[in-house]
Amino acid sequence: TRKESSAASDVYKRQVIEDTSDVDIEVLKTVSEASVFLNDDVDFTITATNIGTTTATQIEILEHLPAGYQYVSHTTTQGTYDTMSYIWSLSVLNPNQSESLTMTVRVISSENLLNTALLNQVNEVDRDDTNNEDSAETSVDNCLNVPKGISPNNDGLNDVLFIPCLELYPKNSIKIFNRYGTLIFQTDAYENNWDGRANRGFPKSSNISVSYTHLTLPTTPY
Repeated sequence: TRKESSAASDVYKRQVIEDTSDVDIEVLKTVSEASVFLNDDVDFTITATNIGTTTATQIEILEHLPAGYQYVSHTTTQGTYDTMSYIWSLSVLNPNQSESLTMTVRVISSENLLNTALLNQVNEVDRDDTNNEDSAETSVDNCLNVPKGISPNNDGLNDVLFIPCLELYPKNSIKIFNRYGTLIFQTDAYENNWDGRANRGFPKSSNISVSYTHLTLPTTPY
């Protein structure tokens, strides 16, 4: 009947719960150095702020390093960062409260350096999803700089001729000459592994004074 229908409608209206939360998580990311050398360490700082007017709970920020970096360490002002899931977990962010995650990483490539952090989860409705992620990146300055010398004594420092970013040019060709202009080493597709041993000119000698290196690269990477 009409009265029964009206009563059912009244019950439904009484059961509706109004969401009065006003949560807005803003994610910002910065990097300590805009340009570095290969194998340098840099710091990424991710800041999460609740710019809403009510408390946010069960916040998760995803911070997954791209392949150009190697994780070194991290610190947080609040919450915990899981290096397996790449999740920074925060239990609570009050209105206008900011917390940060600082991650120290090593630059191991000249590629895949754009690092993005994003809001993965929050218990309440986030009122603005346009500020839920941010990115920062660094660049490698010493690409293709040929070292002036090497010291192959197995101390882990300059034991081989290492040319940064050479992995971008696998079809390279390299020639190394001594002070008299004699070719002492030559190879195609050099893989940053020459330890001073000659394969031309003086093949039995490993005590060689290098004068200059000639590196040939394709016109485009890969």
